[in-house]
Amino acid sequence: MTRWIITLVALSVTLCGCSSRNISLAVFENVKSVREFPCSSTLENGEDLNFVPAGALDIAIIGDTIILSVPSEKFIYAYDIADGTCLGSFLRKGNGPYEFLNPPFMQDLVISDGIVGIYDPEGHFYDFDLEQSINQSVPKVIKDIEKLPRELKSCFRIDDSSYYCRRLRSDEKGQQRFLWSRGNETYNGSIEALNEILLEGKGDGYRHNLLSSIAAYNKEKDIVVEAAIYQDVINIYSLRKAFELSIVTGENINTIEELSTLPYGDFKDAYMDLRLYDDCFACLRAGNCLQFFDWFGAPLMQVLLPKPATAFDIDWDNRFLYTYNIETERLSTLTFFNSSGLALESKYTSSKRTPS
Repeated sequence: MTRWIITLVALSVTLCGCSSRNISLAVFENVKSVREFPCSSTLENGEDLNFVPAGALDIAIIGDTIILSVPSEKFIYAYDIADGTCLGSFLRKGNGPYEFLNPPFMQDLVISDGIVGIYDPEGHFYDFDLEQSINQSVPKVIKDIEKLPRELKSCFRIDDSSYYCRRLRSDEKGQQRFLWSRGNETYNGSIEALNEILLEGKGDGYRHNLLSSIAAYNKEKDIVVEAAIYQDVINIYSLRKAFELSIVTGENINTIEELSTLPYGDFKDAYMDLRLYDDCFACLRAGNCLQFFDWFGAPLMQVLLPKPATAFDIDWDNRFLYTYNIETERLSTLTFFNSSGLALESKYTSSKRTPS
């Protein structure tokens, strides 16, 4: 209780001078305001790629392969990054073994050393051999973890027996985060603080989206990144260590009291996608710029995009940025580094997707 009171007082003073009753999604005691980045660049138009299946939702770059999530009879499609040749597809739609009802989003996949971990809302966590699944066009299952909680919004594996989970509260007033291990749910201080962010009044089946966020977990650094979808807030925190930080990146931040009555037409897009890399993480803000931060929350660089995007990933080896727009179904490749070695400083040019 003492920690919570301190948090409320700190936020009311730091953010907007509100009373301690009116908190925001920037919930942690340590709040960093970021309005400028040390480095900023604008990318030029790149090349549009024409091999994208109709209705694709999301993209990921894994080695020399582009992975697309597609709402079709099979959900995962793989293409050669050099020439766009389709390498195969897997993860069939259905209710049978190793089948899914909906395609996954890429930030929900746990990718490490050629193994892709995917949570099934029926309560399973599968490990697939990615290369064999693509080549054989059927899931090559290495491990099947059963009896996890059902209908989670997201689930990330911490170790062989522990998971970080998120779900919608039954009263639809907000998210519930918890750690799950061998049938037991536990909570740490950061999770408890975030879980206490609840809308006022009765849930209406939609307004809870105002508290929604995109989340990803860096297993090596033991850090969760949550980028709010409708607020200019990024929360980063450790599951096992004493580290938590709220990053406020703009003026689009409301108290919970304001969000509880905000007209639907006043919802403003904030963060639309999130990717983790070895030395940094990157968030797609409002579809038109990428913001890079180090793992302590310090701003590194902002990259302005020539066209709106809903998803992105980076091919660090070949120095290309890939962006995708779900509305136009346009996949584009852009040169991410100019001749002088920028967009990112040279210490970050070797970054790759972080193993989970």
